[in-house]
Amino acid sequence: MDLVDARQIVLNKKKIILLIGVFVSLCAMGFKVCFTPPVTVQGDFVYNRIIQVEDETDYAEPNLKFNYTGLMNTNASFFKLIESVDGKIFDFSKINSAWGRKNELEKIEWLRERTKMNNFHDNVFEIVFTVPSSNISDLPYLEENVPVFMDALECNGSELICAVKPHALVKNVKSTMLVPDVIKNNKREIAVRYAVYGFIAGVFLSIAFLIGNQLFKEAEK
Repeated sequence: MDLVDARQIVLNKKKIILLIGVFVSLCAMGFKVCFTPPVTVQGDFVYNRIIQVEDETDYAEPNLKFNYTGLMNTNASFFKLIESVDGKIFDFSKINSAWGRKNELEKIEWLRERTKMNNFHDNVFEIVFTVPSSNISDLPYLEENVPVFMDALECNGSELICAVKPHALVKNVKSTMLVPDVIKNNKREIAVRYAVYGFIAGVFLSIAFLIGNQLFKEAEK
């Protein structure tokens, strides 16, 4: 088969080629529009809280100071926290669609992974709660409710700390919230772009199939 033969195949089957191109175009456009969210979140949602524990009875050497972050990072601490907030003041399914299918230990591990605690010594530490952009479906909900969740986390930690160190006082030094950028998706522009991509792909694939099929037939002769 030479170039002339290939051109003739295309001309003879141009209606089929165009129909396939239109069909693939519609499929690509429909699929992309249906699965494109109204907005795209760029960046993670991060909430930081710096906490200081004051305890006048704690005179230990720096390397022997009580590990407050270690206590707050225990399974018992997270279990108590989840028990007190889950479905009451915070809906974890907003940031994890599989939350309801997790067992207690899986919930603890998942929450611990997103709640990091950094110890600055002298009884000052930072709690960082992060929600990756891929898990953000309702940003206004996070802006409104994550501070409430962090209040509960701090209160839970304070109760644990005071149970062990009765003279301790837990203070909220500073809180900051880093909100990611939100970009509205232009679905009309997306539809046009993917319709063109789909049409071009459909045309080229159909031409390749027709020429390949003809070559296969000639090889069998």
